[in-house]
Amino acid sequence: GVLIGTDNVYRNIAPTVVWILWWVGLAYVQAFVGDLWRLINPWRTVYDAADWVCRRLGWGSELSLRLAYPSWLGAWPACLLLLAFSWIELISANAAEPAFIARLAIGYSILTWAGMLAFGRDVWLQHGEVFSLVFGTLARFAPTEARDGRLLLRPFAAGLLEAPPLSTSMMAFVLLLLATVLYDGLIGTGEWAILEEALRPLLGAAGDPGSMAIRTAGLLAMWLIFLVAYMGISACMSRIGGGRPGGGGIAPALLLTPGPP
Repeated sequence: GVLIGTDNVYRNIAPTVVWILWWVGLAYVQAFVGDLWRLINPWRTVYDAADWVCRRLGWGSELSLRLAYPSWLGAWPACLLLLAFSWIELISANAAEPAFIARLAIGYSILTWAGMLAFGRDVWLQHGEVFSLVFGTLARFAPTEARDGRLLLRPFAAGLLEAPPLSTSMMAFVLLLLATVLYDGLIGTGEWAILEEALRPLLGAAGDPGSMAIRTAGLLAMWLIFLVAYMGISACMSRIGGGRPGGGGIAPALLLTPGPP
């Protein structure tokens, strides 16, 4: 375990498993094979096991308190968690440290199970469990779909056509996901290094603190650019189409649509 094992990045497998095999590798599996995450989600599995034990022991009909989830909250919890996770991955200097990864996993596990206990497993999976939303979105591109106990084949990206119009919070979530992918590539370019070098003296912070501040502002700015650009284009399309529905209504409806063949 990373809590009691070596904290040497090159001798501990945790960073490779988390950042390469799981975060990157599973994303490809979701998009090109199918929704494997629904089967192997460890937080869901542990919660289901605890719920089953409580039922067997007669401690109640279910483990969750089933509190009413505020409709205005939407998927904003997952959105904020994705922003935090992206910051850790792309900006934090501790992202590759096994001990930090272990503490992060423990903290996220407590938060996830607390959400499931409060609002119910499925409610939290749909609104607060960030990885279920990320991998579930990617799985819409997959050529397979599990339905009524059967595994069905479908054209690539056909799942996007079956998606209902997104809520405002889910629209922001998907745009944040796209923005972080683009930002990951941007900060690795020579042009970004030149920009950082030019901005660092203006902040009065040298070295890592200056770079972290610039990259944090860049991450937020990239998300804002995506939001503004998408909402602006949607408003133009709505106006060209006669103004109905309005830009705010057409934007969620168009976000998860496949491109031309």
